[in-house]
Amino acid sequence: MQLTKKYKVHPTELQKDMLWELSNACTYLYNIALSERKDTWKNDKKSI
Repeated sequence: MQLTKKYKVHPTELQKDMLWELSNACTYLYNIALSERKDTWKNDKKSI
């Protein structure tokens, strides 16, 4: 059973930089959202 497929990409230097920026932005937003969830649970015992 094949569950995943792997693709190899060859981005240009500009595309690599843009992908890193996008990855960093996504990580930053995820961490902010996680922090909000933790704070809400800690203070109000509510899930958001």
